[in-house]
Amino acid sequence: MRTFASSFRAPLLVGLLAYATLGSGSASARTVSFDRLSAGELGAFLAGTSDVTVAFAKGDVIPVQIEAKGDLVATVGDASFAVQAQRDFYLRRDGDDVLLSIDGVKFAPLLDQIHGTLSAQASGGSSDASGHVDHLNVLLEAWLATPADR
Repeated sequence: MRTFASSFRAPLLVGLLAYATLGSGSASARTVSFDRLSAGELGAFLAGTSDVTVAFAKGDVIPVQIEAKGDLVATVGDASFAVQAQRDFYLRRDGDDVLLSIDGVKFAPLLDQIHGTLSAQASGGSSDASGHVDHLNVLLEAWLATPADR
């Protein structure tokens, strides 16, 4: 009888410790494809109050709209474009942190897992013989920090 009680208590104790350590939030976390997110889920995700993991699949087209406000510059007209996911990846929030995972299992802070550059250059229009600058080209390059993950 004692052996049964010991073998019963150990798994129960381990289960309770895991629940107390990990919390109930991780057990109830769910994964939602980016294109299936509701406005409320996206708002909660952006606010850092969501337990949803957002999945992006290779080939997903992600619409982006940029707005600039301030004393120096502001957007004029439509500033929207799209980017395409180059591989499957997952995003999750942990308070203020955005976590990234390639496999949907191991998550780490986004900024620890990527590196890149943001650069700009001025260009002149081909229809403008004066050679004056008519727009800026902005390039964002973002790469996984570990070459093995590329």
